[in-house]
Amino acid sequence: MLIGTGPFFRWSYVTDNWSQIQSDLVQHIELSVIAVAVGAAISIPLAVLAWRYRIIRAPVFGIASTLYIIPSLALFAILGPITGFVASYPTAEIALVGYTLLILIWNTVAGLNAVPEDAREAATALGYSPMAALVRVDLPL
Repeated sequence: MLIGTGPFFRWSYVTDNWSQIQSDLVQHIELSVIAVAVGAAISIPLAVLAWRYRIIRAPVFGIASTLYIIPSLALFAILGPITGFVASYPTAEIALVGYTLLILIWNTVAGLNAVPEDAREAATALGYSPMAALVRVDLPL
């Protein structure tokens, strides 16, 4: 049983490198927040289009699925020459955004499909335009 004294983990490493650990933690949080925000900005409109126009649903899910299944090392190898460096901030962001797309698109479409038809009919009866109904009824629910 590993209790923190073996060769794989030493508390002295944590205490000796605490400032570096904090810096890396902030960088990881930053990478994650930016990736999810950019991913949401791309995914939500794509999901709404895929939900409204079923003809583009398969291509949207297909492209997002393809990005999601690419192994990370292969993706870094592909993106490295494009961004200039394999281990760079832009390369990591592009990869992370690509990995968020399928999850966010899939869940947004599932959420839109789960909105009760009664709520949509009520929005139409109140005179909401399709865009207003989407913003005020479908997306919040």
